[in-house]
Amino acid sequence: MKTKFLLLALLIASANFSAAQDSILIPAGIDGKCGLIDQNGNWIINPQFDEIGELFWSEMVRVKSNDKYGYVNLSDKTIITPQYEDAENFDDDSTVLVKLNGKWRLIDKTGKTVRETQIEELDFSYGISKAKSNGKWGYIDTNYNFVIEPQYEDAGSFYNGLAYVKTNGKYGYIDTLGKIAIEPQFEAPGDFPYNWAAVKYNGKFGFINKEGEFIIEPKYEEIKGFLGKDSSAIIVKLNGKYGFIDKTGKTIVEPQYDEVDHYLWSDIARVTLNNKYIVIDKTGKQLSKPSEFPPYMDVYSDDDDDIDIDKINKQSAAIHGLCAVRKKDKFGYIDSTGKFVVKPIFDSASHFLSNDYAQIIYKGKHGWFNKKTLTYFYDPKFEGIVISHNIIFAKQGGKWGIVDENGKFTVEPKFNWVVDKLLCSYF
Repeated sequence: MKTKFLLLALLIASANFSAAQDSILIPAGIDGKCGLIDQNGNWIINPQFDEIGELFWSEMVRVKSNDKYGYVNLSDKTIITPQYEDAENFDDDSTVLVKLNGKWRLIDKTGKTVRETQIEELDFSYGISKAKSNGKWGYIDTNYNFVIEPQYEDAGSFYNGLAYVKTNGKYGYIDTLGKIAIEPQFEAPGDFPYNWAAVKYNGKFGFINKEGEFIIEPKYEEIKGFLGKDSSAIIVKLNGKYGFIDKTGKTIVEPQYDEVDHYLWSDIARVTLNNKYIVIDKTGKQLSKPSEFPPYMDVYSDDDDDIDIDKINKQSAAIHGLCAVRKKDKFGYIDSTGKFVVKPIFDSASHFLSNDYAQIIYKGKHGWFNKKTLTYFYDPKFEGIVISHNIIFAKQGGKWGIVDENGKFTVEPKFNWVVDKLLCSYF
């Protein structure tokens, strides 16, 4: 029997690209090598690489062969021979950073070197970025010139005008001019996303302000993270147990839990107590009954005061036609008013993004949902579904092929992977 279905657990990012001639090119792999196919399953770039990069708006796509990086120009299929130890993705089609003989350099889309640098490692951030040269860290501007000379054993990015640096085995902080703002004295540093940062001092963790003064004394074995959009609850470990404190160091929830998992910016956390899982909010209020199995935290996210999930879902539905929404343990689809146009019946369901179809799992079977006809299809023989540019890829017998909306194979299963895998050598 055949019917229809959806899926959010897969949430496979459809990395697609339309070249100048408007043909759709899709990453695919066969026999341990990867290339690009068109919507009919024909090889446009033959499977010859160990890895292929994500397809965004650039005509230049990063590839890897024999542990070296190069590029393919999708317009004329020119290949810049894989020869680099590392390489960035082209954001446009002018220049890109590549690493050759241990140093980063800029090349253009023909492979010609535009500029050499002495940079061995770099980590981009807004404004000035940290970079390594001759084994030491310093900071460069957007033109890759050092504005703070490489002199540190380790370094962090700038937050609120300060960045941590390591000198003689200890961490301190400098300002954007390279001047020492807080003397090196800490065993481990944190960033300054606010006006305070977590640090390790004499084997314990606490918080300092931008003057280097402790505002929460170092007495904790670990600072694991923050709860709430304003980070008002801090997850700490004391005497082997986890609890919450506020920004003044006052205890909100007594340390009592064996483990804590949390979502960034969320007001909820999943804790472990006596080998049972519980979901609690940042005040310690229990949101779920103790269970031997980890509960899905997103079930409780509708109660998050900091994020209006309902509003976000409605906006997504307005943009993409419909939006997948979870209710208890099932998924359905809502319109821009928040009304369910498809009741929550699916085990899993994906969002639509640019496609008319979305992946679903219904009664444990893979298939898809059509937002135009509000119908769904599934087939027990399918082992997986991936949708890209309204092309439906189905997996059967361990291989991927292309099917029409009735589930009939138009390209027989022959690919090891399609769309969502970048490392061909893994398959």
